[in-house]
Amino acid sequence: MFPRRPINLWALTLALTAALTTSTLAQSSTEETQIWLPLVPQQRSTDLGTLGGRTSVAYALNNQNQVTGSSVNAANEGHPFVWSPASGMQQIGNDDEYGAGNAINNHGHVAGSLRDTSNRTEAFFWTPEQGAQNLGTLGEDYSEAFGINDQDQVVGFATVAGGHAAFIWEPQAGMRSLGTLGGRRSIAYDINNDGQVVGSSEATNGTPRAFIWTEATGMQELSTPQGEWSSAVSINDRGEVIGQRIDDQGHDHWFYWSTTTGAVDLVTRGCYLTGISSINNRGQIAGDWLNGRGSFTAAFCQPDGPINSLGTASEVRSYATDINDHGNVVGATLHEQGYNHATLWGTD
Repeated sequence: MFPRRPINLWALTLALTAALTTSTLAQSSTEETQIWLPLVPQQRSTDLGTLGGRTSVAYALNNQNQVTGSSVNAANEGHPFVWSPASGMQQIGNDDEYGAGNAINNHGHVAGSLRDTSNRTEAFFWTPEQGAQNLGTLGEDYSEAFGINDQDQVVGFATVAGGHAAFIWEPQAGMRSLGTLGGRRSIAYDINNDGQVVGSSEATNGTPRAFIWTEATGMQELSTPQGEWSSAVSINDRGEVIGQRIDDQGHDHWFYWSTTTGAVDLVTRGCYLTGISSINNRGQIAGDWLNGRGSFTAAFCQPDGPINSLGTASEVRSYATDINDHGNVVGATLHEQGYNHATLWGTD
C-alpha cells in the first residue's frame, strides 16, 4: 500500500524483477542468534495520527523532527503527508493524487511519488512554498523517488525500455539515469550531502548487487561476496553504508560498509537487528528486531551495539524506517485494533 525503499531483499527482488515497485516493509526470517532484551521503552513515543482514516506510516524524518510518509483519509485514499511538532499532519498533493512521501531533508523539502487519475505515477519534489512538482520520467510512464539531500538532489528509479534505471534529479539539470552494473535494472535508495548515491543494480549475469555512485566515478559495485544478492539502502555523510545480502544458502545478512572496513556483518558489531532501514551521521542504525514475545519491534543499534528497543507491551508490532542525528526514530506501530499509526520515538 505504501511505497518505500525496502528494508529487506525480498522487497528488493520485486523491484528488480518488475517494471515498477510498490515495496512494503515485509520482513524475512534470519538465521542469526537473537539477543533478547527487556521491552522497556528507551524513548517516548508520539502517535502522529492520520489524515482522517485509520492508517498511517512514517517513512523519514529530518533533524528538526519533521516527518513524511503516507496516510489514508476518511475515504480510505492514501496520500503523502508532512508532519511537524508545531503544525501536525498535513496532506501533500491534490485530493485526486495518491502516494507517499519517502524522504525529507533538513529544509523540510520532501521527495516521493504521486499517482494521478490516469494511473500514471511520477516522482515528486515538494516544498512548503511551491507545493508538489512532478519530476518526470526517463522516457516511459513511471518514476519514484526514495532519497533527497540538503542540496535538493533527489534519487530513485524510473522505467526505461526493457527495465528500469536509477536516477538522480537536480533542480537545475532535471532527471538523468545513473546507468546499471551491466544488467537491465537498477534502483537508487539514498543520497548523502556529498552526492554519493547507494542502491542496487543487476550485474551482467542478472544478479542484483549493491552499488555506490559518485559524479566522479560513476556506478561501482560494493565489495560484498561475489555471487550473492545484495542491496545498499542507506548512506550517511561519512560515507558509511548499510545494506542486505543473501548468501548461497538463502540466509539474510545485514551489513555495514565503509571504505576502510569493506562489508562487515552487523552481528559482528553487536547489532542483532532483524531488519534495517537507515544509518545516521552518528553511525546509529534503525530497523527492527524479534523480541521475546515473538513479534517484531522497532529498534536501533549504537555504532558498536547493543540494540535499543522502542517497543511497548501494548502494541502488536512496530518497525522503524528512519533515524535522525539526534537518535530520534520514525516508523509505525500496529495496534491490537489492527491498524498502523505513524510513530515518532524521541527524547527531544
